[in-house]
Amino acid sequence: MEGVLRQFYIGDERIGEDTVWSVIDFISDYKFNYGTVRSIQKYIENGAENIFNYMFSYDGARNFVKDALNLTGSGAAHANEIGYLFDISYMKNKPTPEGQTVIDSITTLWSNFVKCGYPTPETSELLPVTWTPVSQNAWFYLDIDTDISIKQRPFHARMAFWELFYKLNEKGQKALTTMYLKYQFLAIASCILLQNLRAIPRIDPLVDTKLGLIRGLQSSNGQYSMFMGIPYATVEEGNPFGGFDKVFEAYDDSAICPQVEEFNNTIVGSLDCLHLNVYVPNTASSQERLPVLVWIYGGGFSIGFSGRHLYGPGYLVRHDIILVTLNYRLGPYGFMCLDNPAVPGNQGLKDQRIALKWVKDNIEAFGGDANKITIFGESAGASSVDLHLYYQEERLFEQVIMQSGSALSPWAVLEPDTSVPLALAE
Repeated sequence: MEGVLRQFYIGDERIGEDTVWSVIDFISDYKFNYGTVRSIQKYIENGAENIFNYMFSYDGARNFVKDALNLTGSGAAHANEIGYLFDISYMKNKPTPEGQTVIDSITTLWSNFVKCGYPTPETSELLPVTWTPVSQNAWFYLDIDTDISIKQRPFHARMAFWELFYKLNEKGQKALTTMYLKYQFLAIASCILLQNLRAIPRIDPLVDTKLGLIRGLQSSNGQYSMFMGIPYATVEEGNPFGGFDKVFEAYDDSAICPQVEEFNNTIVGSLDCLHLNVYVPNTASSQERLPVLVWIYGGGFSIGFSGRHLYGPGYLVRHDIILVTLNYRLGPYGFMCLDNPAVPGNQGLKDQRIALKWVKDNIEAFGGDANKITIFGESAGASSVDLHLYYQEERLFEQVIMQSGSALSPWAVLEPDTSVPLALAE
């Protein structure tokens, strides 16, 4: 099996400087690209429409992973569009004019999709092309670079190889190696198309939810309100929702669920972490409600947090949408599965589900439209989004955006491992 893969990607060459990009292509295809293609094919087979596929190719100063890991190679990398969707606080330098154009382009595409179900309802100087959905007969994708353009059938030969490879090797879905990506390959899937809304101003960052009064803060530029650190559930208590006996002051977004911090390799966080943050433009009101975008972060189901230090709302809320970011349990607390009733697994996904129900039940108090909720995520967050799409028991959202990941990515679903508790104890 490994010989077949090696021959296809690098032939008889040795792994070195001359073949490094071919190796990266292999890792990209295995870990992300083919899983996304398979997911889109499944959606089409089940009658889904308005599936918009894209690739983020822009290589700029705000490329998220390259900045965090101090990578200097050319090309875009996994998750790099995060720096253009969110106002990341530690990125101190003002975006370049070119980078600002990318910010304006991608946030406009996403907000258009949230509002009306189409990323390009009309062309403009900023968005001069119409993003064509994927269909059974034609596979188009949007290439997001300095200029955006429509292209067709990405990596056609490589995807055909993987389709044949899996047909011939049913047991071939095991991890072979780990490396960061040269390319980003993602999918946006629309479930229901909705109409855009206009809103009138709100005044006071104090809302009366079904659970009680919540007071937020005004942003430094005065353009939106911030309601941070709202508890949507508690761990190991009979009532996961709780309530507020007095006004809850939603001022703190610093809660982090237990995890090994990726840069210093130290254990941080607390189980008192199931909080969410709501960012509301001044244009929202109870009379004219705004569509809602809910972010689920990535991090391999082992690291991550929802605070504005990383996921600042400024770039998105200026498009008159409400942004919600949420924490969920990670690592063994969130995903250890012993295949028994005591530890059934997927606690982190269940946290996300409870948070989505909280948003569905309470977002109208913030001026949001409970019938216009889009969930989006990156990497493990994208896989989570896809898994929620499969779950049909209760409809808590209308549309999804998946960035560099799907439920069919080879790392997304693993077999239960009963040796984990002993390994943790040691």
